[in-house]
Amino acid sequence: MIFGLPIDLLVIRATALLAVMAAHGFAVAFVADRLGDGAARTEKRLTLNALRHLDPIGAPAFAFSGGYGWIRQIPVDGAKLRFGRAGLLLIVVAGTAATLLVALLAALLSPTIPASGNWQLIADLLGVTTSTAIAFALFDLLPIPPLTGGLLLGIVAPPLCRWFSERALLPALVIVLFLLFGALQDWLDPVVSRLVAALPG
Repeated sequence: MIFGLPIDLLVIRATALLAVMAAHGFAVAFVADRLGDGAARTEKRLTLNALRHLDPIGAPAFAFSGGYGWIRQIPVDGAKLRFGRAGLLLIVVAGTAATLLVALLAALLSPTIPASGNWQLIADLLGVTTSTAIAFALFDLLPIPPLTGGLLLGIVAPPLCRWFSERALLPALVIVLFLLFGALQDWLDPVVSRLVAALPG
C-alpha cells in the first residue's frame, strides 16, 4: 500500500489523473497561446503529454486527498493576451471545459462496459476518471495560484496574483495542509457527488 491505498486503486487514480491533466493542461496552454502569450509553447506545454504538466506537489496531493490536485502552473501574462484580463477568464473556462469533457466522455462510456470479469478494471477506471475530472475541475476553479483558477485573481488583483505566482510553493503548501486535514474535502466532496450523479450514463 502507498498513501494508505491499495496498489491497484493507486494505479487507477494515477491513470485517471494523467488523462485529466493532459486535457486540462493542453486546453490552458492552447488557449493562452492562441490569445497571444507564447510562454506555454516555449515551455513545451502545448502538448497532451501529461508528464509535461505534472506538478511535484499537486500530483501527490491528488493521491492522498481523494481526487484534488493541480497541474504545474502554466505561465500566463494578462498584458500579452489579445483581450487583456478578459483573456484570463477565457483560459480558465477552456481548462474547466476540457476537464468536464473528460468527465462526460467517461460517464457516457461507463454503461457500455460490463463491471465484471476482465472488464472490471476498465469499468473502475471510467468511474474514477469521471469523479476525478469533476473534482479536478471544481477544485482548480479556486482563485489561488498555482491552481488554474488563480488566473481569476489576475483579473481583479494583478499585483496580488503576481506576488502569489512568484511564490507558488507557499500557497501550494497551504493548500496541501488544508487537504491533509480534510478542510477542503468537507465542502467539495458533496458538490462533486451531486455533479457526478447529474451526469448521463
